[in-house]
Order: sequence, then C-alpha cells, then structure tokens
Amino acid sequence: MKQQEKIDAYLMGQLSEAEDRAFRADLQRDGALAKEVEVRRNMLLAIRQVGRQELRQTLEGIHRDLQPQADPRGPAKTPHRRKKPRHGGHTAAAHKRHRQNQTKKTNQPNK
Repeated sequence: MKQQEKIDAYLMGQLSEAEDRAFRADLQRDGALAKEVEVRRNMLLAIRQVGRQELRQTLEGIHRDLQPQADPRGPAKTPHRRKKPRHGGHTAAAHKRHRQNQTKKTNQPNK
C-alpha cells in the first residue's frame, strides 16, 4: 500500500487494529509523516465542506425548479362549493322564522 493510500485509510478508519497501532507508532517517530497526515486531514475536511456546499446548492436549485412559479395575479382561487343543507334546505332557525311569519299573517285583521 502506498503511503498516501495508507494515510487515507488511517484517516477514514479503514486500517485493521494492528495496522492502526503500527501507523500511530510511525506518526510519533516521524515528524514529516505526522505533518503529511495533518495536511491530508485538512485537505479531506476542505473537500468534504466544498462537497457539502455544492450538494446544498444543487439541491436548492432542484427544489427551486420543482416549485410552481408564482402567478403575478396572486394565488388561484378555488370555487367554494356549498354543502347541501339537510332537511329540504331548512335550518331550525329558518323553520322557526317561517312559523312566526305564518302566525303573524293569520293574526292580522283583514282590511
């Protein structure tokens, strides 16, 4: 395994337990290797961050494209459909008013 591949495997936690122990020992002994690992770690973090930003921008663009375009006249109005009243169209209050009107008509004197 090349040194760069080994560094990547170490940073991604892909080394076996024995390989990881040996690599950590090498890091303590070799300052240049430790510096290279730190540079690679920062580079991978930067790549991930840029990748996240690009992904976020791509997803926002897709989301924007999927949104319906706003109508300059405002939101569409849906026609309001009235429910048909029960009991032949008469509510209790309307029925009561009708009876009162009938009573008033019968109680009025004839002219």
